[in-house]
Amino acid sequence: MDFEHTIQALTQQAKEAIRQSRELSALAALSTTEISDAMQGENGMDSSIRPIDPASRLIGPAVTIQLPAGDSLLTGEAVGQAKPGDILVINTGGSESSAVWGDVKTIRAIKQGIGGLVTDGAIRDITSIRALGFPVFSKHVIPKASKHQGGGEVNVPILCAGVTVCPGDIVFGDENGVVVIPAQKLSEVIQKANEKKAQDGAKIKRILAGSDQ
Repeated sequence: MDFEHTIQALTQQAKEAIRQSRELSALAALSTTEISDAMQGENGMDSSIRPIDPASRLIGPAVTIQLPAGDSLLTGEAVGQAKPGDILVINTGGSESSAVWGDVKTIRAIKQGIGGLVTDGAIRDITSIRALGFPVFSKHVIPKASKHQGGGEVNVPILCAGVTVCPGDIVFGDENGVVVIPAQKLSEVIQKANEKKAQDGAKIKRILAGSDQ
């Protein structure tokens, strides 16, 4: 690739980053319920995935991690690969035998600028993680730590809590749960969610005015 093409590629990457940043800012003004409605109820994770702090919110591109049951060595590599604002999404196959995340990894993730974590597996050290203010959504909590023997993959399509998550998909979690927006549909979903939000707002006004039948 010559210099001119390199500059063009970098310029395109910069434009794409700016576009996504604007869209994520627009997404932050919405809720997972509005996003779910915009996607006709699709791509919502199982109700068992809950925030350790009900006030937690996370929004960002997914870094996906496929782990073997009972092992979490690969999470360290994923933290190293992640960019600021990324969300780690870990599939363990629903394993509850040992925790794949705790306070030490949380501190590393915060230093890396990572925006949060979602897993269908187990975590631990939730008091410390809450105090650190790091958004974590998980299925299980258990004191037992996982092994560090290896195995698994980073940034491959995974199935987490009933939803297929691809690297770069947008993960959005709040007190209602977690939804996943395919990256290529982000603009469309935001537009539909804003339309639904406006419709609901108008309906509430009619109800309060006593004119909704």
